[in-house]
Amino acid sequence: MDDSINYFKTKPERIEYLGERYFKFSYSDDKTVQVCLSVGDVKKGKSNTFGVYLISKMTFLSNYFVTGYIIPITQKEYEDQFQKVVKLLY
Repeated sequence: MDDSINYFKTKPERIEYLGERYFKFSYSDDKTVQVCLSVGDVKKGKSNTFGVYLISKMTFLSNYFVTGYIIPITQKEYEDQFQKVVKLLY
């Protein structure tokens, strides 16, 4: 199993529905870090809150990865967005 860390964000065409979300994912971890800058369309059954969250690996894989709603990004892009959210929350 791959222990590397991978970074993703929602595809531009899915931001209106899913919001602007960034993910830090590793197959070896049970949790995935989600950074939510905007929530998108407010619907029952998905997170509708700005911030930084731990979500389960299965939630990430089933709701974002296998559905093709995300694209790979660099570690720097992820960390820039993470810092932006933390500063706004502070």
